[in-house]
This record gives sequence, structure tokens and C-alpha cells, in this order.
Amino acid sequence: MVLHLFCATKTSYYTDEDAIGPLWTGKRFPLNTCISGWSILNKKTVAIEDIYLDDRIPQDAYRPTFVKSLVMVPIRATETIGAIGNY
Repeated sequence: MVLHLFCATKTSYYTDEDAIGPLWTGKRFPLNTCISGWSILNKKTVAIEDIYLDDRIPQDAYRPTFVKSLVMVPIRATETIGAIGNY
């Protein structure tokens, strides 16, 4: 699954996803409440093998999904404009 999201006004906007099931296309989340926001704000790639063991993951949002692990990569090293995720 590939996820494309962009930040604007301190939120992550989930623009598109190619997944086995629907996740968050069309929704916005505050950057400080989601792993995509963490990647954007810290300008760092993050790889999480088990999302249930990482406190940066909003457990209530992920629990009903198929996601067990993920990688999130910021777009641009400076002046980050978004992130791309793979679940």
C-alpha cells in the first residue's frame, strides 16, 4: 500500500491510497497526532516494525485496520511538503 499525503495548515491531508482496504483518503489529521506528521515535522524517515509497540502511532485509529508495520518518508529534506507511506 502506498499513501500520499501533504501538509498544509499544520495538518496531514491524505490525498490518495492504494490499499487492500480503505484507510484515510480525504481526511486531515493534526501533524502532532499522526506518524506522517512526525515524519514531516522531524524531516526523518521512520520505519516501524510493530505499530502496537510505538507510542507515536495513534492506536485507536490503527486498531481496526490491516496495518501492522509501516515506513513513512518525508518529501524534501528541507522545507518538507508532505510524506509518502508504505504499509
